[in-house]
Amino acid sequence: MLLVDDEEDIREGISRKMDWLGLGFSLVGEAANGQDALELAETLRPDVILTDIKMPFMDGLELCRILTDRLPASRFVVFSGFDAFEYAKQAIQMNVVEYILKPINADELSAVLRRLNREHGVTIAMVSHDLRGAMRDANKVLVMNHGVDFCGSVEEYRAMSAERRDG
Repeated sequence: MLLVDDEEDIREGISRKMDWLGLGFSLVGEAANGQDALELAETLRPDVILTDIKMPFMDGLELCRILTDRLPASRFVVFSGFDAFEYAKQAIQMNVVEYILKPINADELSAVLRRLNREHGVTIAMVSHDLRGAMRDANKVLVMNHGVDFCGSVEEYRAMSAERRDG
């Protein structure tokens, strides 16, 4: 998951309030504008990009337009303070799976991410870009911690995490 918003307090709020692993995701990067997000996305190759629309240097819709071509398997959740039909219409033409109006509510975003996980099978928590395609095809989770610690289903990962936590 890559989080993109030019408002630092919104990025921090989202990154801290969300139970990423509980939702089946990992926040792998943050960016303050579309241009920085494009560079990060090409390196990290996230499955999901959460992006604001109005940002300096490159807006969120342009970011989605470019990444739809470069990372066709990625999905986009767009949020905006503007309830503009034209933005929503443009978003439909890309891999945008949800358009959320600001202010963003943690419960609403959690519901969107659960639905995204369920409907699109996005279950990769954290994957090195070299193994991303194979892991996505296998619908597996790969957790990297100074090397490969675990590779298996999301349920197996959660059970393993609980074992580590409990003992």
